[in-house]
Amino acid sequence: MARRASRVRRAVLDLPQALSDARQRIDGTRASLADACPQVGWWAHQRLDEAERSLRSAFVVATSDPVDALAFARMARDLAVHADRFVKSQTGRRGHRRTIR
Repeated sequence: MARRASRVRRAVLDLPQALSDARQRIDGTRASLADACPQVGWWAHQRLDEAERSLRSAFVVATSDPVDALAFARMARDLAVHADRFVKSQTGRRGHRRTIR
């Protein structure tokens, strides 16, 4: 019981930052995807949609189950990171814009 209480306390402390990180990653990836060429599309969009669903789930359970909420927020962040890496690998971008001719 004490172990669970400790996990809950830690999750409550970590959750605000995890939610913020996930939102920033999703927004940044969405911006990268908007700048990318059209053929990058479906896989990255699918991962971003999954990230958005995970983030929504995190907010839904945040007060009732902060441990699960933290897991959802981290999953959302990770999905957005994977989508962003994919977009950058397909467009050749590493923090700069590539001109497509």
